This record gives sequence, C-alpha cells and structure tokens, in this order.
Amino acid sequence: MEPIEIYALLREYDIVPTTPEEHNVPILTLKMTQGVLEEVVRHVNDTSGSNNAKRKTKVPAHGIKLISLESGEKLPVEFDEDQQAIGENSIDFVWFLEQIVRNRSCCPLQVKERKEIEEHKIEHMWNIILEKFNFDVSDRKGTIVGHMNSLCRDYRHKMKKRYFDAKITFQNRIRSKPKHVQVDDWKYLVNF
Repeated sequence: MEPIEIYALLREYDIVPTTPEEHNVPILTLKMTQGVLEEVVRHVNDTSGSNNAKRKTKVPAHGIKLISLESGEKLPVEFDEDQQAIGENSIDFVWFLEQIVRNRSCCPLQVKERKEIEEHKIEHMWNIILEKFNFDVSDRKGTIVGHMNSLCRDYRHKMKKRYFDAKITFQNRIRSKPKHVQVDDWKYLVNF
C-alpha cells in the first residue's frame, strides 16, 4: 500500500502560496504495517529520511479483511481462557458481532433479554459467524451469544442516550427516532 503524505499548514487556516520546502513544513505520512496504521511525522527539509516521530493509531476502517475474503475462506480467531477473542483477527471478530446485533433481520430490537429471541434467529446469527470465522466451536456458542446479548444492550443504551428525551411528549419522542430504526422498533424502545 502506498503511503499518503499530508502537508501541515503553518498556522490554523494559514494558506501560503510558496512551496512547503521553504518553510520546513512538517509532513504527516500514513502507512499500514501489519494491519496497524502508523503516523510518521517528518519535516520537508529533513533529507536524512529518518522519522522524527512515530506512533501507532487505530485502524480507521474495520471489516476490510472480511470484505476481501474469497468464497469459502474464513478468518481464524483465537480465544483465551476467559473466552475472550485474542490475536490478529479479534477486532474484526468483535466488529462483526456488533454488525450482526445492529442488523434487524438477524437480531430483533423488540426483546428484553436473550431468552426471548427465537431459536431460529440465534441459529441464523451463529451460522453467519461460522461462515466468516474459523475457531474451535466447542463450548463457545453460549459465550459468544451472551457477548452478543451484551452488545445488543449496549447498542440500545447508546440509542436511548442519544435520541431519547424524557422531557418531551410521546409523539415528539416517536418523531425523534433514528433514521436506521423502524417505527415499530422505536415505539417499543421508547416504551421500554
């Protein structure tokens, strides 16, 4: 992957018509190394090629590995003794679980707890996970479905915190629904 160079301005909103070499303007280069985005800051007049500063940051887009999988290919996931996903693909695994939870066709919003989700919906979610990831399945289904349950609760909590206002009328609460949520689901969550 080709690095991206970004020239920093001298001051906020300062646009200089001259070249950056004349001002020793810092350059921020972004490059991907083993799935980790690195920021490399150097100055234009620095001809040594050495990096003045280097720091690791989060990868900006999740799921890139999942999208680029060939048909039938799976990402390997490892788990520790506490049944937590670890290793290179753990972030993509958790991100994928969050996407399943937010998908209305997989995980309904109109349930108070996991026990109320129909068994065929749980099996559908489990099969979607097994379609994309390769791991030792023994005794993991309950743990992973339980983790998805907590992700679902977190998702509903974040929606309520962001869109729900207890001080307004019921009709106004219904009108303030998020765009990605169906009306019947939002009514259920408002009354929850």
